[in-house]
Amino acid sequence: MTQRVCCCGKCFFGASSLDPDATACAHNQTEVLKLRIPRPAYAHQRTLKVFSGCDCDGSYISSTTCPTSPTIEVGYDHFHPTTRTYTWFYEPANEVWPPCSGAPCCGYENATYSDTECCGDGNKCYLSYRTHEGLPCSRYQGAAINPGDPIPHLGSNADAEDCSVGDQYWFLRDVANHPTTAQFHHWEVVGGVVTQMADTTLERTMLCVVHKEKWWDRVSNSLTLPIKDGGTQTDITAANCRTPKYWIFACSGIPLYTWEIRELSSLTTAEQDDLIIKVTNGDAIPEAYCDTLEADGILFAKDYGRADGKVIKKTLKFKIGHVSYTSISYFFARPGGWTYVCQDWTDVDPGGLANFPQIPRRYSDSCLFGGDNNCWTASPLPGNDCVCGYTGDAIPGGCVGDPCTGFPNCAPPAVTTCGADGCARDTIIGNCKGCWVQFSQYFLSIPGSSTDYKCNIHNNGYICRIDPSGTCDFGQLPTEMSHWIPSVVSASYRGGFSALSDMCCDGDGTYNVGGTDCPALTPNAAACDDPPIWGPGT
Repeated sequence: MTQRVCCCGKCFFGASSLDPDATACAHNQTEVLKLRIPRPAYAHQRTLKVFSGCDCDGSYISSTTCPTSPTIEVGYDHFHPTTRTYTWFYEPANEVWPPCSGAPCCGYENATYSDTECCGDGNKCYLSYRTHEGLPCSRYQGAAINPGDPIPHLGSNADAEDCSVGDQYWFLRDVANHPTTAQFHHWEVVGGVVTQMADTTLERTMLCVVHKEKWWDRVSNSLTLPIKDGGTQTDITAANCRTPKYWIFACSGIPLYTWEIRELSSLTTAEQDDLIIKVTNGDAIPEAYCDTLEADGILFAKDYGRADGKVIKKTLKFKIGHVSYTSISYFFARPGGWTYVCQDWTDVDPGGLANFPQIPRRYSDSCLFGGDNNCWTASPLPGNDCVCGYTGDAIPGGCVGDPCTGFPNCAPPAVTTCGADGCARDTIIGNCKGCWVQFSQYFLSIPGSSTDYKCNIHNNGYICRIDPSGTCDFGQLPTEMSHWIPSVVSASYRGGFSALSDMCCDGDGTYNVGGTDCPALTPNAAACDDPPIWGPGT
């Protein structure tokens, strides 16, 4: 059997069956997830410090250098509060449409279409598609929904590149532009009671998009190695925040409509009302309800062998005038993918797992790895035995302190290499089998006095779904990686100051518009090497 066919009905991943990286997945409860992040020697916080008007006048470049540390190895086992393999997660319908505007990078501002005007007062919109509220979409939204439509760059920058949002909104095609002559029954919660509303168009009856999910729970973490066994206090302190508590793989998302629940499902009337109320309130849907809807063929995706690759089959019940119709239509799916939950998400969700799986993702109340309120980065942090060093002028006689610890009687301005801690980027590229993750960071050769940027480090990590005793087969992981090269670095290359060979591998250029990095045609860095084989026994 081919990969396209063998797992259909289990966990389809992607918008279309034609995408070779968006195929179906067969999960079980025994497979494990392995995360690996090497920690090579690493320098960061490279900063220019200029002191004047005090006993310590001078210019210094300080940086923190960390030697090689043991590779971060984390193991995850299957997780579910009970004994199930999968759970069900939903996104409310009003949160799954593309944003109204792609500005400042891309969109439409011309005599026919104006995203600005459309988003502001409903003029110059793209009438072929409608929002969840039934209003005309902007041209940007229409292009995001329609497969193959380009999204032109805004402005006249010669190096600007058109935008692409991929396939994440394809599932709205044939929904947001469904004929308005077809009117569907619709139910909403009014005063706490599920109430039938006036018949309306298809997109307005969407309640949510439902994804089947497979969860893994962190069960081993090399950062918790006791000091007596070679661990360090630095690693132990960082252990909970450095890696996610849970990893999640989401199957393709399937829209769920109120008329499907009322007219096509085998749920009882009480269950139907309860489902609609729970989604309206943001509460988890009982898994048994979704199991029933899957058995009814409502929450179901498979490869139907269609030339367009659509993987969702819907039975539509509607009226045109006073005549009732039933028809079969096919749709793209909302792509699934990987996400994670941090250790202390409960600070914003006091119920803990009581509302599983509708709990905050990619949020931490206290962790700072990968940025504020995050618990993920592919960087080599935390380093062990890190030391601050400096170069530059000789420290004047009579001066107390040094550029690392500070001069008590001086308050110098500090100029970093590129932002608060260098120009850093984290990228995760995933498929059914796992993820290739990459951290890239740039720095100025001479902070504050040059535009010569270089790649400080690019660090590859990996997440691999394997048999408990198996080894990760990297041939099944994504084979293409890319990150956005910061706009200041890209501009330096285009200005002739930074060499292409000094760019981190797999980098794509950007340019700055109003403080936002937008895609540019140059530079295009060389591809990264394929990852090495790793796993148990290697």
